[in-house]
Amino acid sequence: MTINGTTELETITDIKGIKTPVTSEPAVPVIAIKEEPVEKVAKEIPEKPRVKKQIPKSVAKPLDNSIVKSGKTMEELKEENSKLRKELEEENNKLRRQLLESYMSAPTKEVVSQAVIKHEDNEKVVEQIETEEDYSTVKIQQDDYISVMSLLPYTLNLSTREQGQGSIKKFTKFGETKKIVYKDLVDIMEVHQNFLEAGYFYILNPVLIRHHGLDEIYAKILTKDKIEQILYATNSDECLNLYNSANQNQQEIIVQLLTDKVHENIDSINLNIVEKISKASGVDIVKRAQEAKELSTKPEN
Repeated sequence: MTINGTTELETITDIKGIKTPVTSEPAVPVIAIKEEPVEKVAKEIPEKPRVKKQIPKSVAKPLDNSIVKSGKTMEELKEENSKLRKELEEENNKLRRQLLESYMSAPTKEVVSQAVIKHEDNEKVVEQIETEEDYSTVKIQQDDYISVMSLLPYTLNLSTREQGQGSIKKFTKFGETKKIVYKDLVDIMEVHQNFLEAGYFYILNPVLIRHHGLDEIYAKILTKDKIEQILYATNSDECLNLYNSANQNQQEIIVQLLTDKVHENIDSINLNIVEKISKASGVDIVKRAQEAKELSTKPEN
């Protein structure tokens, strides 16, 4: 711009009031760029090598097969597990009440029982049920009645004094049960210690057994149910195992009971059991039964 013969440059004033000269520069030439197809350009750009991400072994855990198979979440499985455990505890409580009613003769006796339960694979499984009885606080009164059972197939007399003196309790057959006053039973146990250890009579009160330290003795004595299992069961091997687990006195009782059954009706018993116990005892049970039958039918002179 020329003013009064003087050439002044054109300026531009910005918002701060600063003037900036404007020069006329030649325009920048525009260069035409040839466009290439995208596919071609992409091929020319080198690919970055792909790095495989390694998952730590501690993180890469396999899925629980039980969850995959059942299709249930962990929360659902926990809830179902808790429900099954509750049902099992209720069943165990019912069983303990039944055992208590059958074993305890006095209504005031208390039993503390525990059940060991194992739950696996979302199924109710009882691995082991152990009943532990605590009788430390249970007292037996002198006039309490205690149930006692005879395990002899013939007459059994139990007296409170030596040589059959004192009060006498008479049993006439196998499995017969009587109620005996506790103070008399204590005397009978002292007088007939050999009968007690032989298993000729059986005390049906676990409190008394524990108080008098008879657990070890009773662990070696077959109950009425076990003896009858030998007489009426069909599995001869199991019966033989039971027979062998009995003490010598009870083995003699079992032989006599088998002899009586053969004598009464040979068809009412498993002869395989008779044969195996005959070999184990060294007694020909069938022959003994036949001899007893002949004596019973032989006319008196």
